[in-house]
Amino acid sequence: MAARYGVAVVNGDDEFTPVLRNQIARLDDCKLTAECFDLSEADGLFRSSDPPDPDLIVLNPNDPDISPESSSIQDLEAFTTRHPGSPVVVIIENRSAEVLVAWLRAGCRQVIFKPIDPDDFARAFRQALMMQRSSESEAQSVIFIGAGGGLGVTSLLGNVAVETGQLADRRIVMIEMAFEPGGLCRLFDVKPARGLADLLEYEGQPDAAVIRKVMTGLSTGVSLLAGGGRESPFIECYRNHRLIEVLRILSRMTDILLFDLPPRICSGQTELFRSAHEIVIVTQQNVPALLDAARLVSRLHKLGIDSDQMRLVVNRFDRRHEIDLPAIEKTVGLSPFATVESDYERMQHSLNMSRPLRVFASDSQVRRNIVQLACRLFDLPAPPSHRIPSRRFYRLRRAVSRLWRPASNAPYFRADSPLPESGVKRDNPD
Repeated sequence: MAARYGVAVVNGDDEFTPVLRNQIARLDDCKLTAECFDLSEADGLFRSSDPPDPDLIVLNPNDPDISPESSSIQDLEAFTTRHPGSPVVVIIENRSAEVLVAWLRAGCRQVIFKPIDPDDFARAFRQALMMQRSSESEAQSVIFIGAGGGLGVTSLLGNVAVETGQLADRRIVMIEMAFEPGGLCRLFDVKPARGLADLLEYEGQPDAAVIRKVMTGLSTGVSLLAGGGRESPFIECYRNHRLIEVLRILSRMTDILLFDLPPRICSGQTELFRSAHEIVIVTQQNVPALLDAARLVSRLHKLGIDSDQMRLVVNRFDRRHEIDLPAIEKTVGLSPFATVESDYERMQHSLNMSRPLRVFASDSQVRRNIVQLACRLFDLPAPPSHRIPSRRFYRLRRAVSRLWRPASNAPYFRADSPLPESGVKRDNPD
């Protein structure tokens, strides 16, 4: 059987090295890939591509008088914080319950007592790897991009994130990939001091703890990783070797990653596009937008992206428009994945108030379309209250709502909806 898992040994006792090598050699699916003296040396394994990151760390601390306050336990806690995706198996002599609890709380997955029993050693390895496989699921990454500006890509992404967070118990992170304060910050009325561009310039080694400090938690339960506190060179950021590393750590910290990409495409984005589960291309029902979308699809094909990864979404859709869905498919070369109805008035209120649609337009058709899009993207069951009614029923309801609309042409938001601190007046939309 070929070895599937790479094992790195952190051993402070040279006399114990032959024992560890022999025990690992007995495991058919594991292979010793690196040997280090301490955990600080093991950190270097994650900064280079040769050898690849180990699947399992075996720690044999050279500290016979170990206690819960030992520096070895503190070093392990710092290591597991920096590398949450690497399970650690600890080999110790002290069988005290207090010491055992301290090791487990520091982040180790399994404990092996000396003298080593070969069967117990193999069982601990299998259990640690099985726990890691069950907990380490790569985040589903979805890219939102438009072929040009003004297509409503950012507001669509923000509302999809909010609805997905409400429909499913999943950790969601929105990422601004323009490397400058962008539309998502304005949409949710936040001003982060730092962002993704600052992580790429971080002097130390970025890890999960550092990334959490940079992210902004929103009241909707969704987190935002802003582009940065200031504008940064676009091309240089994509060429930064740390970008993929930061995104890899993020994918282990969360369940869904939503990327807000600007319409500019550069060669440095190739790896990002190829690793995405789905690429949502946003367009509209006008000839320039459709031709731009067709060119974007062609450029993605040249980067080696298959059409099966792409999802064409027609934003601000009008069923009465002369450009229908078959014409859109013929022009762009992709069958429309979803449509989001045109509702300029409500979307403008959403942007002006820095609130998602579900706050004050929960019964609107545009929000229903966004809920349906979120359900299709992430394979979620649509709640009964958001199942789209038949076309005839919708037209009837819209006609009735117009008849009963107040003469003052009052705005659509609820009277009890909170206003942002900046104080947006509830003026008539007209």
